[in-house]
Amino acid sequence: MMSYLEQVLKSQDLRFQAALAEAGALYHFGKRGAEFEEDVRGIIQTFLPATYCARDVLLDNGSAAEKQLDLVVHPAVIPPLLQQLPIDLITAVGEIKTRLTDKKDIRSTAEKISHAAAKSPSQGAVPLFVLAGALRENLKDHPRWLAELIASIISTHLPWPLWPAVFSFDENGPMSALHVTVTSPIRAVAAGGEFLHGVVTIPRAQLSPSAVFYLWIWAAIYATETFQGMDFRFMRDAVQELCAKEGGIDVLFYPDGDSSQMLPRRVSLLLPENQAARTIGVYAGKPETTSEGTQNATHFDEVEVVDGDRRVMLITLGSWVDEPDSWDESPWGGSATATRRGYGYYTNMPEQDLLDACRLFWKFNPKSPTWYGIDHAVVAHGGRTRAAVKIDRFIGPFWGRYGFRGHMVTDPVLARELVGRKVPRRQNPITTIGL
Repeated sequence: MMSYLEQVLKSQDLRFQAALAEAGALYHFGKRGAEFEEDVRGIIQTFLPATYCARDVLLDNGSAAEKQLDLVVHPAVIPPLLQQLPIDLITAVGEIKTRLTDKKDIRSTAEKISHAAAKSPSQGAVPLFVLAGALRENLKDHPRWLAELIASIISTHLPWPLWPAVFSFDENGPMSALHVTVTSPIRAVAAGGEFLHGVVTIPRAQLSPSAVFYLWIWAAIYATETFQGMDFRFMRDAVQELCAKEGGIDVLFYPDGDSSQMLPRRVSLLLPENQAARTIGVYAGKPETTSEGTQNATHFDEVEVVDGDRRVMLITLGSWVDEPDSWDESPWGGSATATRRGYGYYTNMPEQDLLDACRLFWKFNPKSPTWYGIDHAVVAHGGRTRAAVKIDRFIGPFWGRYGFRGHMVTDPVLARELVGRKVPRRQNPITTIGL
């Protein structure tokens, strides 16, 4: 039996389809797209919390070639008079199409968004969605076409990661398609406990595009953490309500790096791990990737559950790279000719090398609510914490990046609490974690 929430959300499909029909009735073809975009922005506004708004803006990418964006979601505190916004003030970007026919156009937008994010203090992957009233005519395999569109964005060598999704209201097969990984804001877990790594397409019979979009946009908002103090428990409960039908929903799965087949799977959807950790668990240790693009989750009783009360910055370092660097740190109490030998991690490295490698130069915004109250960092390599650092103050920007001044933790009790712990292997080099 369909839940009340799902009934309400499914009814929104009719609003999108009505907007498409109204735009299609216009005599002037050039006005159809603009009419549909305006109607869609109004509908999407009803999906958002009151602290966010949806509108079209110019993307300020620091050059003369600004990009007109059909729709962006951003915090409502940003005045509507500002018609030109940098990417770091935008929570999610949307492309609206009365008929989606050209993959190249979407990929071009993705490239512009990624390049703008790479120049900004953006912190995580930028959510990018496409909302299509219809798909290309005479298209025989909608799920594969949508999956290939998303896969083409992911496989492109972009300078900054995106989190793409497509929501199609085509009368011949309304459906949603989104990229999922073990770290994405929405994760898909198969019945055997595997985290899927690829594109899942969800037909309307399983979950309406409006319902999936509702979950997706709230997950995008929460993942960016632009709104301080947002309580996400309601949305976690909504996901459980929408996906509890007979143990999950039936999807078609297009594995990353494998274009040979679309695999039928029954999955459950999980929301961001931060507040859902006590319900679904946060797995430590490295997941194994199978031949079908899934990642096997480790059982709870085999690893430590990372869900402690002390919030710290988790800095993940790769292997050591010899690359001398210098910078001016005098505005924050440091040397005007600060230097370091390189960055990364190697066994038995001197404390000064480790401190200089971990504290600079990161792409994050220290003024974001994410970092309020964070006064310690742990340095991880190979899935285990190697050192702990006391953060004295955040510093920067340096070429659009930030860091901190601090010192190695010498308190033996605190060091034992933070060092030698198993932690998830993250794509983001810096994030927060509870230990």
